[in-house]
Order: sequence, then structure tokens, then C-alpha cells
Amino acid sequence: MKGSSDSTQPDDAMDKPDLSPNESHGADGNLEGGDSSHAKDDVQLPGRSGTVVASLWSTGQMFVPSLGTLLVSIAIGRILGPELLGEQTWISYVEGFLAYVVIQALVKAGIQTMSTSKG
Repeated sequence: MKGSSDSTQPDDAMDKPDLSPNESHGADGNLEGGDSSHAKDDVQLPGRSGTVVASLWSTGQMFVPSLGTLLVSIAIGRILGPELLGEQTWISYVEGFLAYVVIQALVKAGIQTMSTSKG
């Protein structure tokens, strides 16, 4: 029974596994010393094909939204015409810039408030 008076070990020691004298837990939680080489053999790093696939997904992640934005801009440009498209683009830019300024100001104010409160 955990924490009972007949136990010779403290509660913390009962939760930890028994280690041989030449083994200890490293910073990453893996066993160090003894026969711990099997822990590193289980991890399989992606080869060249895995790297290429990951690169293609990353490129697609950036390319597809840009392509969508281009198609929407073309459609809006044909409907609105060049003058109204310019106005719409300007309004969108100003709105995005103001949102960026407000968010950055709030982040910096939060950082300063937290740092002054912690000393």
C-alpha cells in the first residue's frame, strides 16, 4: 500500500522504476548507461524520398493559397474594373496594416507588463 507506515521507501521512490547501478535517466528520458542502445535504434529518420515528399507538401502549402488569391483577384478585377480594384486593394492593405500595428502594440505592451510585474 502506497504511503503506509510499513513501507521503507518514500512515496516518490515507489513511483520510479528500479535501475541498475550503471543506468540513469538522461535529460530526454531515455536510459543512459547499461544497454540502452536499443532506444536509439527504434527511431527511423526519413530518407531522401521522405525529405522530397515533405518539401513538396511545404511548397504546396505556400503555393495553393497564393494561387487562390490570384484567381480571386482576377475575378474581382474583371467584375470591378481597374479603378475599383485599386480602391479595394488599397482598403484591404490599410485594414491589414492597421490590424498588424494593433496586434504588435498589444504584444509589446503585454511583454512589458509581464516583465515589469516579474521584476
